Amino acid sequence: MSETKLQEILLGVAANVITPPVGLDMCGFIARVEPMQGTHDDLLVKAMVWAEDEALTNAAALVTFDLIDLEPEMVAAIRSRAEALSGIAGDRIGITCTHTHGGPGTMPDRRLGRSDRDYLDRVTTIAAETVAAAAQAIEPVVFTWSLGNEPTVGKNRRIPGGIIDPAVPAIRFQRADGSVKALLVSYGCHPVTLGPDNTLATADYPGYVRRTLEAAYPGASVQFATGCCGQVNNGHTSRDGVHGRGSYWRTYAEAERIGRAIAGAALQAAEQSARLEAALPVLDTPIERAAIGTARRTIELPFLPTASANELVRFTADSQRALAEGEANPATPPGEIARLQVYLAWAEETGRGPNDASESAEVMAITIGDISLVLLPGESFVEFGLDIKARGGSEKVITLAYANGRPGYIPHRSAYPAGGYEVDDAFRYYGYPACFAPEAGELVVEAGLEALAESRSSAVPS
Repeated sequence: MSETKLQEILLGVAANVITPPVGLDMCGFIARVEPMQGTHDDLLVKAMVWAEDEALTNAAALVTFDLIDLEPEMVAAIRSRAEALSGIAGDRIGITCTHTHGGPGTMPDRRLGRSDRDYLDRVTTIAAETVAAAAQAIEPVVFTWSLGNEPTVGKNRRIPGGIIDPAVPAIRFQRADGSVKALLVSYGCHPVTLGPDNTLATADYPGYVRRTLEAAYPGASVQFATGCCGQVNNGHTSRDGVHGRGSYWRTYAEAERIGRAIAGAALQAAEQSARLEAALPVLDTPIERAAIGTARRTIELPFLPTASANELVRFTADSQRALAEGEANPATPPGEIARLQVYLAWAEETGRGPNDASESAEVMAITIGDISLVLLPGESFVEFGLDIKARGGSEKVITLAYANGRPGYIPHRSAYPAGGYEVDDAFRYYGYPACFAPEAGELVVEAGLEALAESRSSAVPS
C-alpha cells in the first residue's frame, strides 16, 4: 500500500429509488420470458459530486444506476437536465451502470427486452434531481485511497482459471469529526448471480456490497461502480442461462455471500488507509486541497465486415430450420426459441442495410487530487482495464465499465480465434451488423490513457 497523504475536497452525495413498476420487461437474459413480478431489493441511482469550493468551481460528478446500461441519447438527456438543475457542466458528469440483470429493459430498439419510455423519462428526471441534491449537500471531507483484493469471486467464463481483475479499489471520504461520509467502491464481475428464473427487481451483488458497508459505516453513502468484466462473472458460462443450467446456486443467498466478500475486502483496505484520518483532531500539518480535472474522448469503434448476402441467406435458412425443430420439441428451452427468433430478426434487418462501419463511443476520465477514474464504454473485457492501470503511471487508477452509454461487448484481440458468445453472438442483441473489430478495444485503451493524462494535467491546484 502506498504512503497515505491527507487530501481535502468538497463532497456531496445523494440517492433515489428507480425501481420500475411490476409488469415491465426485464433485461439481460434471453431465456427469461416473464415480465417483472415484484421487488426483492430496490434499484437505486446514486450521485457523488466533488467540488473545489462552494461555488462548485471545477465540480464533477459520478452517477451510478442499478440498470443494465443506457443509450447515449439518454446519457445526454441526463447530463443536460443535471446541468440545468445543479450548475455542473454536463460534460463533467460521468454516468455508469452496475449492469445488474435484475432490472428493466433500458435500451429501446435493441433486442434486450422492451423498454418503457415513460419509465426512462422518469429515471432521467430522478437522476438529474439526484445530482442537484448531491451538489447542494457538499461539505469538506478528507479522502484516502485503498486497494483491497478479492480473488475468489470473479471467474473468467471463457477460459477456466483465466485472467480476472481481483482488485477492490475503495476511496474513503471522512469528515473532520471522524465520521465517514461516503465510500466509492469498485469490482470487476458481471452482476448475474441471479439467473433468468429470477423475475424480481434486484441490484444483485452490488446491492449487498453497498448495504454491508453502510451497516459498517452508519449514515455513510456507499456508491458501487462495476469494473471491466466483459468475460468475467461468478462462475457459469454464457449459455447456462439459455439451457437452464446451474440455477440451484444462482440465489439471493449467493449474491449476499459475494457482496459480503467484496465488501469485506473494501472494508479492510479502507480501514488500513485511514490511520492518518483518525489523527485529524491533533494534526498540525496542513491538509492539501485537491483539484479536480476531467477529460473526454469520442472515438469510432470499427465493426468486422458484415456477412455477405449469400451468408445471410444460409444463416436465415439454418435459423429457420432450427427454430421449426425447436418449436416442435416440447423439451426445447424457451431461451433457445427466443435466441433463434433474435437471429432471424437480426438477419432480416442486416440484409436490408445499409449497415454502419463503426459505432461512436465515449471514454472519460475524472481526476480528484491524485486519484483518477477512467470510464470505459460497454462490456469492455478485463484486459483493457488492466492495461490502462498498468500503463497509467500511478497505482491510484480505477477503471469502470458500462459508462456513458452502450456500445455492447468489446472483446480483447485474444478472444477472436476461439469465437464464442461475446464475439459471435452478442452483437445481434445490440443491433449491430457484426462484432467490433479486434482493434476496437485497443482504441478504447489509447483513448482512456489520453483522457487520463489530460484530466491529470487539468487537475492543478489553484
